[in-house]
Amino acid sequence: MINALIEKSGEWLVPAALGAAAWYGLNFAVITPRIVNVDFEMGSSGYEVAQDLPASVRDCLKGNMAEAVLNDGRFEAAAYTATFKHYRSPYFVKLAEAESHIGDLCHVDEVRQEQQRRRALAEAAEQERTRKQNIQRAQQEAVQNTVRGVEMMIDMFSEVMK
Repeated sequence: MINALIEKSGEWLVPAALGAAAWYGLNFAVITPRIVNVDFEMGSSGYEVAQDLPASVRDCLKGNMAEAVLNDGRFEAAAYTATFKHYRSPYFVKLAEAESHIGDLCHVDEVRQEQQRRRALAEAAEQERTRKQNIQRAQQEAVQNTVRGVEMMIDMFSEVMK
């Protein structure tokens, strides 16, 4: 039984393995680099949330992301494309590592911290403006109440004098 399987495996197992190896080799050498370069040139990276970043940082991300993915995760990216996106978890791990590396290279964290600092300053300025408006409104109401009180007292005195 085992001998029959071994004899028959040469007829289908070796050609199937060679075909899979050729398909993976084609993906590793040609198809994956083209797909990755086109994807990241078009901006479909994990940094799609980077739309709020300045153009220079987005250009840095777009320019370096494909190279980082191919340098660090070409094997995983080739397996991802060769299996028609069915073997994805190792590729996504390498993609996250590349994003982290590129984030450091393109100073994404520093830019986001600066944006948060500016946002906090803008919020503080808005709160201060609102506080001043409320104080001014309260002062105007106090003046109006005082004027009404004086007008009422004048009306009362004028009625008493009649």
